[in-house]
Amino acid sequence: MASIQQIPGVLDISLVKGDEFSWSVRIDRDLDGYTLSTGIYNASLISPTNITSPTFTSSESTVNNVTRTTVVLTLTETQTNLLEAGGNYRWWMKWVSPGGVTRTIVSGQIDTRLP
Repeated sequence: MASIQQIPGVLDISLVKGDEFSWSVRIDRDLDGYTLSTGIYNASLISPTNITSPTFTSSESTVNNVTRTTVVLTLTETQTNLLEAGGNYRWWMKWVSPGGVTRTIVSGQIDTRLP
C-alpha cells in the first residue's frame, strides 16, 4: 500500500528555566515573500494555546547558486521562566508562501530543566 507523509523536520531542544536561549534553523530556500511564525505550547493540554513565541531574525546567503536562509530564534529569560521544569512543551515554526500555502517546517520537544 502506498503512503505519503508531510511532516515537519524535528529539532528537540533542552534549556535551563530562566536563562536566555537561542538556536538557529538553516533552510535551503530563498524565503523572500514568505511569512514566518513560531510559538511554544504545553502539549499536555487538551486545547493547547501558545504560551510564548520566540523572536527571530533571518539572513540569507548564496553558496554554489543555492540560497540559504538562516533563522535565529531567541527566548528571553522571562520567556524561559514561563516554562515549568519537566513540563511537556513543544515548539513549532511555520511559513506561509507567497501563494498562501501554510506549512509547518520544523517542530520539536522542549526539555526545560532547573539550573
